[in-house]
Amino acid sequence: MRILHVIPSLKKGGAERLALDIGHQLMLQGHDFKLVTFNSEIEYPILSQGINIEVCPSTVAYSITGKDTIKTEAFKKAVEAFKPDIIHSHLLEADIVSQQAYQEDVKYVTHWHGCYNATNPTPLSQRFSKTYIGNQYTLNKLKANYKRSNNRFLAISQFIHDYVRDNLHISEKKITVIHNAIDLERFAFTGSRTFDGTIKLVNIGTMMPNKNQSFLLDVVSAIKANGLSVHLDLIGTGPTEKALKEKTKELGIESEVNFTGVIPDPEKYLNQAHIYTHCAWHEPFGLVLIEAMSTGLPIISFNTGGPREIVKEGKTGYLVEKDNLATFVDKILQLVKDKALYDSLSQNAITASKQYDIKTYTEKLIAFYQQLLA
Repeated sequence: MRILHVIPSLKKGGAERLALDIGHQLMLQGHDFKLVTFNSEIEYPILSQGINIEVCPSTVAYSITGKDTIKTEAFKKAVEAFKPDIIHSHLLEADIVSQQAYQEDVKYVTHWHGCYNATNPTPLSQRFSKTYIGNQYTLNKLKANYKRSNNRFLAISQFIHDYVRDNLHISEKKITVIHNAIDLERFAFTGSRTFDGTIKLVNIGTMMPNKNQSFLLDVVSAIKANGLSVHLDLIGTGPTEKALKEKTKELGIESEVNFTGVIPDPEKYLNQAHIYTHCAWHEPFGLVLIEAMSTGLPIISFNTGGPREIVKEGKTGYLVEKDNLATFVDKILQLVKDKALYDSLSQNAITASKQYDIKTYTEKLIAFYQQLLA
């Protein structure tokens, strides 16, 4: 098969890395694979090696005034030259461009990774705003293009399946769930864990309001207040980083929190930690939870969409209601104090992660493609 994937950029993110992992696996299976991006930003220099990547600056912006901005010439040329059997888009911007530049005799797939402002439910009081009207106009255009291309949808979780069904009013027959996956070999557990007197926590993600890393600073402060030694690695960067660093000063936990920035080897930090802590208010899936489990880390997470499907309560970790600091801290201390319990959850996490292997994932994806082309 000739398969073209489309994504706005290759900045750090779950969708971006999944697209690259898929590309490598498809090529290993003998398929022709090409990845189109709209800008040259690549934050995965190593993972991108060996992938046929073409930068095609493209923009589609619909306007209720009728003055649409449509710049898809470079993208169309890339499609015509590659002659794909399937065009598989990731993230809303790529989807809008792909659908606008429709080509006959090509099967179209939209990979739905999250919940977008444009597709979220809107309170009645906000439905007369310019933003809402513009979003609805864009969605109506996109849904018309979906109908034209007989588009199919991939959802990264059952939570996202239901979101697409309910918010875009897409028939369930056109939505397939294939849970995200990782390269298990890269995130394999490489050693043994002992508590040396310091509780080692880790979190990976863009520093932004929804990811809610501020809550973890409260967790660290609470554990320290109990007279225990604790260390937290916060991996990533983003718009709330400055505020988070200021909060560590206010709480007096500067020496307990390490801001690593964006790093090429998060697996190293996962292998050094004891527990993975996840506190996003809204999480469509949570690819990083799989990475952490693969390295043997029990998960303590807020009880939200994606994590609810991944974390098995009391088996691979614990689900805590949003912003419940006391329970969150209690679960951490429970694991630290009970080695048998910790070891059990750690081994269960490794075992559970194996169902999310990128190789198995790619087999499911190929079967999905073949069904479309049949």
